[in-house]
Order: sequence, then C-alpha cells, then structure tokens
Amino acid sequence: MNHSSMFYYAVREDLIDPETSIQVGIRTFNDDFMGVKILDAELVHEHSIN
Repeated sequence: MNHSSMFYYAVREDLIDPETSIQVGIRTFNDDFMGVKILDAELVHEHSIN
C-alpha cells in the first residue's frame, strides 16, 4: 500500500477512466500506471507559473 493505491484500485474498479485521466504532481513514477497519463512533480515545477 502506498500513496497511489487509491488510484490503482479506482482504475481497477472502473471508477476512473485511464484514457481520459491525468495524474498531476506525483513525486514517484511507475512506468506502467494502467494507462493514466502522468505529469510528475519535476515537470510541473519546471513549467509552473512562478
């Protein structure tokens, strides 16, 4: 169990559609997150308004 478990189970139980979902600001990265597009924390920080 970790901080992304809720998303894993939500995708598995068809509560989240991975084809239309983006996870923003994640600090750890998993190469295969069930088809969800991921914008990791580093990318978000590099492209932030500040």
